[in-house]
Amino acid sequence: MNEFMNEDRPLTGEHGPGCVELSTTSTLRPTLIRTYDSFFRHFRYSGCFRVLVTLDPAYPVSDAEAAAVRDYLRDLPKVDERVRAVVVEEFPRHVGLQGALSVLFAHKRAPVGIHLEDDWEFHRDVDLDALIADLADQDSTQISFASDHVARGGTFDRAGESEEIAGSRVGLRRLTAASWAANYLPLAPHVHRADRWMPTVARALATSDPIRCPDERVREHVIAERSRARHNALWTKDVVVRDIGREWLRGRAGHKVIVPAEPRALGSVGLPRDGAVPPPVRSPAFAADEERLLPGSRPAAPDTRTAGGEPPPRYLERARGPVVWDVDGLPYIDLLCGDGAVVLGHDHPAVTRVIRERTVNGLALAPAFPARVAAAGLVVQAVPGAGAVRFVPSAADAVRTAAGLARRFTGRAEVLMAGPVGWPDGVAGRVAGPVTAVPLDGARDEERLAALVAAEGARFAAVHVAGPLHRVLSEGFLRGLRDACTDRGALMVLDEGLTAFRFPGGLGGRHGVTADLVCLSHGLASGLAAAAVAGRPDVMGGPRWDEDSGNRTGDVLVFEVMKASLREYARPEHYERLAGTGRRLREALDRVAARRGLGPVVHGHDEMPFLRLTGDPGIDRNVIDEMARRGVLARTGPNFVSSAHDTETVDVVADALAGALDSVPGPGRGGRTRRES
Repeated sequence: MNEFMNEDRPLTGEHGPGCVELSTTSTLRPTLIRTYDSFFRHFRYSGCFRVLVTLDPAYPVSDAEAAAVRDYLRDLPKVDERVRAVVVEEFPRHVGLQGALSVLFAHKRAPVGIHLEDDWEFHRDVDLDALIADLADQDSTQISFASDHVARGGTFDRAGESEEIAGSRVGLRRLTAASWAANYLPLAPHVHRADRWMPTVARALATSDPIRCPDERVREHVIAERSRARHNALWTKDVVVRDIGREWLRGRAGHKVIVPAEPRALGSVGLPRDGAVPPPVRSPAFAADEERLLPGSRPAAPDTRTAGGEPPPRYLERARGPVVWDVDGLPYIDLLCGDGAVVLGHDHPAVTRVIRERTVNGLALAPAFPARVAAAGLVVQAVPGAGAVRFVPSAADAVRTAAGLARRFTGRAEVLMAGPVGWPDGVAGRVAGPVTAVPLDGARDEERLAALVAAEGARFAAVHVAGPLHRVLSEGFLRGLRDACTDRGALMVLDEGLTAFRFPGGLGGRHGVTADLVCLSHGLASGLAAAAVAGRPDVMGGPRWDEDSGNRTGDVLVFEVMKASLREYARPEHYERLAGTGRRLREALDRVAARRGLGPVVHGHDEMPFLRLTGDPGIDRNVIDEMARRGVLARTGPNFVSSAHDTETVDVVADALAGALDSVPGPGRGGRTRRES
């Protein structure tokens, strides 16, 4: 702990008469300097201040920024002569808001305090003497400084939601029970009576879920105790402070941090391994139970045992970031990513937080709720050309819905479906009515598909395209197909189940094409079961119909997670990170292969690395198993990178491939990879 005193004006007694304590849980962001400068510039007060600050390294700030904050706090008694003392507690690691508040509370002595946080800026003068007098006269626990963030939602403007306080010196208002914020004692800037505010907040945080938003936890505590009238929380009539934290976070691609961080470095989970793994204990028991209890649920795994022992596990139990753990406690770099559904990485803070917050507020709310509408708006923003959305339970339902919408809009029956090997035939059976299924595995298939669509007399309701994973579509192919669909009156449908949130604007955005309809699934809700069709409003509109039965699902959690995921996808750095990591992975693995006499082993898009190793299925299975023994879970075929993968994970994967190729007989001895068709 550091304490800096104003030597020219020492404290009188313990904290001096009329000394108000300013408390801040800072994350070493330089925004703290703007917050305090604006406070001292706009607050008129005849007394003195004692400043209490905790410094919690929650965000990645530079050494220079952190030093500037420390220097500023040290010099505060010189910055404003009303500051009599500054107490600073700096933590060696991120402890979270609840931990920081508990330390602040231990230092508080004065009967009146102002809580600031480090990401607000005052822009209007405040008479603090009058405000403190109002705090006493109105018998209020807390008077909050109205902010642009709260006011922007109409909190103070909607009829019947607030009332002015007669006799107030500074102009105050009270929120009525009709307001969503009526029971809040917010941590945002406010002045408070310490004997009421501190015990209420401490008790609320001590008895509620530590991962949830502290403001919500305090609010629910006030509701549970029916103590709103006793606290009589008030707000300034004027908006006097603006939020500068969100702008700072957007600039740093950061997330709001309210809970302590857990170590996520790969070294902390025991990676990499050298191929020697202990024999499985729990996996065989699960396999036996699955065969007995769920007959036919999974095809028998091929015998891929090598000299290294048992094949890699089939049962995974938990995950975090780019790592998954099996039921025997062994960690693996995860390149399967939930078959492509995990785009942000496992246990992403934005997703985890909303799941924890939602579960205590109800999971099934029928018939309607705001999260579904908000999620639809975010989908429309994410999909080029979309103006409306229909939510459905699964990817198969999205395919069926798109076909139905196209048939209804065009008055035609036949749907042309094209995609990677096996995909068109697999989905054709899910679509009622006439369907023509064609492959889209090579350039010649592209030519055949384009000829089918452009043929004289072609009358398809829709041309439904799923891009292949093992290669990149030819330049100009989708644009030519788009023109042909327009000429022949067919709707163009892109199946973006795996691609929508891996490229800006999805596959269509990558190729400069706007589809009439887009099918979404997989990463739409970070692995939760959700799918949608988005597209032109004139195609999407019209009455409800049978194939749209999932459009009003009441699973609130799905839509809350969808909102959180889509907001993360909207960050430009999200796509830059995926592309950069994928590119480094391709280069690293191809270098490993080249040193062993193999051709390129990574194909397709960098964000979805498609592995082809030696071309011998038996050898390739053994290489993949050996990679698992070295701590990497991958497969021949489509793999994925998430925003949680980084340079360190790339190095581990490359080392695992090198070790696997060296340990398996066959590769690296003149073998070649199979080339694309």
